[in-house]
Amino acid sequence: MPSPSTIRTYLTAYYLLSVLILSSDASGSVRPTDIELIKTLDLSLPALTEVRNAVENDDLETAKANLVAYYRDRKSPKWSGLDWARQNPARLERMTKGAMNRTFSRAGATYSFPRDQAIDWHFNPTEAYTTVVIQNEWTWQLNRHHAWYALALAYGKSGDEKYAKEFVVQLNSWIDQCPRPLDSAGSYPKSAWRTIETGIRSSTTWPSTFYGFKASPTFDDDSLMDMLRMFVEHAKHLMPENHFRSGSNWGTMESNGLFTIGVLFPEFKDAALWRETGINRLYGELEKQVYPDGMQIELSTGYHQVSLRNFHDPLRLARLNDVPVPTAYLDRLERMYHFNVYAAAPDGRLPALGDAGRTDIRRTLRVGTELFQNRKDFLWAATRGQKGTPPGGTSYAFPYTGYLAMLSGWGDDDLYACIDVGPFGYGHQHEDKLSLVVYAYGKELITDPSGDVTFCQLPVTTRY
Repeated sequence: MPSPSTIRTYLTAYYLLSVLILSSDASGSVRPTDIELIKTLDLSLPALTEVRNAVENDDLETAKANLVAYYRDRKSPKWSGLDWARQNPARLERMTKGAMNRTFSRAGATYSFPRDQAIDWHFNPTEAYTTVVIQNEWTWQLNRHHAWYALALAYGKSGDEKYAKEFVVQLNSWIDQCPRPLDSAGSYPKSAWRTIETGIRSSTTWPSTFYGFKASPTFDDDSLMDMLRMFVEHAKHLMPENHFRSGSNWGTMESNGLFTIGVLFPEFKDAALWRETGINRLYGELEKQVYPDGMQIELSTGYHQVSLRNFHDPLRLARLNDVPVPTAYLDRLERMYHFNVYAAAPDGRLPALGDAGRTDIRRTLRVGTELFQNRKDFLWAATRGQKGTPPGGTSYAFPYTGYLAMLSGWGDDDLYACIDVGPFGYGHQHEDKLSLVVYAYGKELITDPSGDVTFCQLPVTTRY
């Protein structure tokens, strides 16, 4: 028979295991409590003095109330991701209506969740169609939460609490259903925590919703605390080296998300580590996945822009909040904009080479003109000739990328041809060597036939 001390040891272990199971979900994720969250903060900061005093007095409710009040009232760090005035009004209205109706279009399928039930964040409607390939992207992209961004924009424009109410309902249902998995990077079907989604949320939709709703009375204290808790969980999920997808646009999204959390939430003890890890990974990726002639290694004119945005957005955020970045970061970034300008047709669009459509370069070049004010050719391309100086020359070879671009001039009616004689790309590449694209008199006359990949369009459905 075991001794009394052995029995006590067994009972203690059983009790601790029971607590662990009850506070976790099936994926093995444990949710930090309010006090555990507060203790991850740097309570020595003067701004958190009232929080620290309450903690020292074992007054958790007051500490929580003080922390929530601090986040609602603080004026920095700054976030510039919410700007409804620059949105396409029709698109914004469509997205907002979809979010309010819980109707989501992803991967070629549109699906409406019942209004009287919580959204099932692991659901995939394409599984119901046996005649087409199941699109796991539907669930993954649902968990990027672009609909929440539309709600935040609509709230900022109108002040109508109905948008905040719907956001809080969806946020709480997501938090309840989607704790962070501790045993994987989440790269499996129906996962809400694939690292690409984690990075996208962290650098776009989640900061915008947090900043957009933090003054809303509908965004209650518990929901704000839960969202803070989940920002920490996002950073923890992006930190492990074995979760980092180096050498691809995934890696830029992951690193952007990690850096963004570190900048926007400097009150946490690990914030400096999150910032440094994120920006150093991005700095390394600028050298690793951008050819010396400026194009990203996937050799897709569309995904070149994806990586470019995830390189330049952290730099803009850093400048907005006086956060230092490596000194050569800007130099490495410039060549990506240079490629955009000098490989484009006279109408300011890149040819549809690789997994891409014809890509308008003006969106990314608007940022390029902010970062590189000495590059008047960037300004010219961004404004379609209204400002700046036209690019010099009319023929450009990109020896690493393998694109050869030839123009008769830079006017809308000038002639343009581009031929691909380069290597096979990576990730979103196509077998398109020797593709020829011809543009003349305002139209593309010969295009790359592989073009952009589209999904089978499925009808609107409702789950019963």
